[in-house]
Amino acid sequence: EAEYQRTIGALFAVYWLLRLPVDGRVGWCYGVDVDWAPLKPRRHRPGQRHEGSSSNERTSTNTSASSVLPEPGLTFGQMTEEQKRASFLETMNWSMFENLVQQAGCDPLEVGSTQRVMAILCLTAFHDIMKVEDLLPTVQAEHAPYLGHRAGD
Repeated sequence: EAEYQRTIGALFAVYWLLRLPVDGRVGWCYGVDVDWAPLKPRRHRPGQRHEGSSSNERTSTNTSASSVLPEPGLTFGQMTEEQKRASFLETMNWSMFENLVQQAGCDPLEVGSTQRVMAILCLTAFHDIMKVEDLLPTVQAEHAPYLGHRAGD
């Protein structure tokens, strides 16, 4: 179960990385609802633009950002879950993730990006298969010894 959860988490990480220009930042920090739509922050800085909104569309709230964003000097361990998410959304250098996607050749405008993304998703999904002992390769007698391994190893 734990391996499955880690694999699903890794698949979502790839998903949100590829969606950074759309709703990936919010999705990365807040996840999805029961209908798989990205959850939105409850409160954020008034007037701040989040992805999914046009440049003319500003978020508005009557609630001060301080109700969610942590107070200065508060350590990560002292923050509430909501404050941790809001802090990460506000302080993460998202351009580093965007550069990672581009350097990996996974930008949708990059030639061959579809094949690279499929390869990443496949590797992520089946990398745990090699942890199942019954599926591990064994040295056959006719190939033994092989790199120091005996037949049956």
